[in-house]
Amino acid sequence: MYFDLQKATDTVDHKILLEKLYNYGIRGIVHDWFQNYLSNRKQFVSINNIDSNYLGNINCGVPQGSDLGPLLFLIYVNDIANASPNSDIRLSADGKSLIETNLKAEGVVKELNQWFLANKLSLSIDKTCYSIFGCHDIT
Repeated sequence: MYFDLQKATDTVDHKILLEKLYNYGIRGIVHDWFQNYLSNRKQFVSINNIDSNYLGNINCGVPQGSDLGPLLFLIYVNDIANASPNSDIRLSADGKSLIETNLKAEGVVKELNQWFLANKLSLSIDKTCYSIFGCHDIT
């Protein structure tokens, strides 16, 4: 299955991210540093050296263009396998028949969508699909 998240790095909730960092053992001074790093961030638009006014504090999103942004996003989604405990979340799913594989895929999509919603990520249904690979006839 291929999942496309709408504005994935822009919608990372700082409170949830900080909680996940804490659960992964990032505590104390280092956790305080991440909290400070994510707090009181502001955004503005700059076009041809003309800047807009600051648009207020940002409570979500990882800083783009930084080395930490992609790492923080990966930490944010690292627990996705917990969303579907009866499935082995990887890049493939096994089934004895095409019907069974389709039913399993639909169930996993529903479970993962609940995880996406709980983590304030939005699934782009139009860009989400799955492919079947194999060398055996599973009809």
